[in-house]
Amino acid sequence: MSTLLFDLGIVIIAATAVAYGARLLKQPLLVAYVLAGVIIGPIGLGLITNFQEITTLAELGVAFLLFTVGLEIDFKKLKEVGKATLTGGVLQIIITFIVGLFLGNVLGFDFILSIYAGLLVAFSSTMIVTKILIDRNELQSLHGRIMIGILLIQDIAVILALPLLTNVGGVSFFFLGEIILKGLGLFAIAVLLNRFAFPRILDFAAGMREILFLTAVSVVFLFIGVSYFFGFSIAIGAFIAGIALGSFPYNLEIVGETRALMDFFSIIFFTSLGMSLNLAIISGMLIPFLVLLAAVLVLKPILLSIMYVFMGYGTRASSMVGVGLAQASEFSFIL
Repeated sequence: MSTLLFDLGIVIIAATAVAYGARLLKQPLLVAYVLAGVIIGPIGLGLITNFQEITTLAELGVAFLLFTVGLEIDFKKLKEVGKATLTGGVLQIIITFIVGLFLGNVLGFDFILSIYAGLLVAFSSTMIVTKILIDRNELQSLHGRIMIGILLIQDIAVILALPLLTNVGGVSFFFLGEIILKGLGLFAIAVLLNRFAFPRILDFAAGMREILFLTAVSVVFLFIGVSYFFGFSIAIGAFIAGIALGSFPYNLEIVGETRALMDFFSIIFFTSLGMSLNLAIISGMLIPFLVLLAAVLVLKPILLSIMYVFMGYGTRASSMVGVGLAQASEFSFIL
């Protein structure tokens, strides 16, 4: 048997076993999957030999989750909170980045590491937040729409941050303009296909479940490929694929057909997060870890809650936005 298949089997069996325990203890399944990764990963039993391949499969979890969000997102409702998400999202990124930058400097980091600390504090996990919102059927709720809007702004910031961090000395207006043009090109492809190709394709596939499923998955991988070609993450491509298909009357049917794929690869993603934990690094930098963790878990939710209370969204919705975004992004693992 292929070692990859063997490792994949270990991941699924471990996730299932720990999920049963979480269900008995009435704990969140996402925590169970991460714990399963810790148990079978390098700091646990060390059962996984093809970690890189498992991580690659985990990226599909992010892709299919954001594809689902793109399919289900209601831009008319999102537009209602557009000003609030734009203002709140930009302010939150700027303020928490400055705080992280300051904390990094206080902790003795050099300037580049302090920038990393600022970005770590500023960004939240699109994967975790959207998964929870979908599972709770809160994607279209007021706090859900605000959170998705903020996450979209953060994802745009990540698109700019990653290439900038790898080319700190060579940043120019031409470089930034190139990124923007590529992003516009990706959206232009989505608009053209949405208008001229997808209507006929989906009308033909609508009566046949398997063909509709294959069509949806093909569109995901098409946009993943185009996104990768333009230098963006595959998650961005999958999200735009969802948007391109989301305006058709078959969008909820596509969600139903691809939900199992999303759940399967999402489990692999969260388990791989647990396998990525390195206690040796954390224990060697315990004080910086705790300080930045406090900024993420305490400062960020308080800041967001206060901002949205002042914007008139009420204590309940504002606090749910703040608490819901109180974690670090997958971007932190890349850093």
